[in-house]
Amino acid sequence: MKNKIKILLSVILFATYPTFSKMVLERNSPAVVTLLTELITAALLIFIFGFFPELKKYSKLTRTKGMSALVGMGVLAGVCGPLFSLIGYSNSAVLNGVLLITLQSPIVILGSAFFLREKIRWNHTLGMIVLIIGLIAYETKFFLVWPQFVWNDLFFFLSAVAFAASNIIYKKHLSHISHELVLIIRNLIGGLLIFAGLILFSTEGAVRVSFDFQSLTGIGLIVLVPIIIAQSLWYTSLEKVKNSEAAFFDTLYPLFATLFAFILRHEVVSREQIIGGIIMIVGLMIAQIHWRRMPGEPILHRNHVRLQYFKQH
Repeated sequence: MKNKIKILLSVILFATYPTFSKMVLERNSPAVVTLLTELITAALLIFIFGFFPELKKYSKLTRTKGMSALVGMGVLAGVCGPLFSLIGYSNSAVLNGVLLITLQSPIVILGSAFFLREKIRWNHTLGMIVLIIGLIAYETKFFLVWPQFVWNDLFFFLSAVAFAASNIIYKKHLSHISHELVLIIRNLIGGLLIFAGLILFSTEGAVRVSFDFQSLTGIGLIVLVPIIIAQSLWYTSLEKVKNSEAAFFDTLYPLFATLFAFILRHEVVSREQIIGGIIMIVGLMIAQIHWRRMPGEPILHRNHVRLQYFKQH
């Protein structure tokens, strides 16, 4: 149960990303923001954990198959995921981004069943259906409005695929490695690749940058909250929690993203969105509670056993 709480806290903190991104993207291009956040994150983690201890871990990693997995993870989660999402947020509505990036959860669940051989119980399927109903109700105000999708929204979908693939790679090949080394190498690879891309393919729009107080504050908040703190909680917990179960918590991302937009940007939250959020929470509870009756268990005591299972896991 402790690790699931950490997963939920990670999702809550990562949900600050759209709000902080909007602060920065008003004066900076997505590629520059990605470059700065990735490199600052890697430098800060090296400062915290020390260069030589992490270099020693890295030297051991180069003699294993984990290195190729870590490079792939750096490309997916350090370049493609954040860059695509920032491009989307700079050219499309936040509503569309939150909706499409949430597709990461079903992609992770299906990918975990195929690549990690994780079993999907019937209550997982029912919970996901309820979650999707709640998500659609939440995003459309119970079908009173409908998101207007444009071609730029494709970047949100690509971001969801990149982050989902990164999670599966980590669970399959890297969960035994210290999370700080994973974050350092992943963000360092991401920053270097973005830097190379800016040098080779830069245009005036790609390098638009401002070092005003709002931009610096937004970049600092992105580095500390949704990247370092949120992802540290995520990776340290993912070792002991199934990918498919963590994905259910990740589905609550739009609920918390809207909550932060309401608190920090004073955006309006409707009654229909609140009801949709409640439906999503119900779907999460359905997916997480163990409904199968134990052998020899009296039917009258089944609710007690369900509650005990939920507390212990």
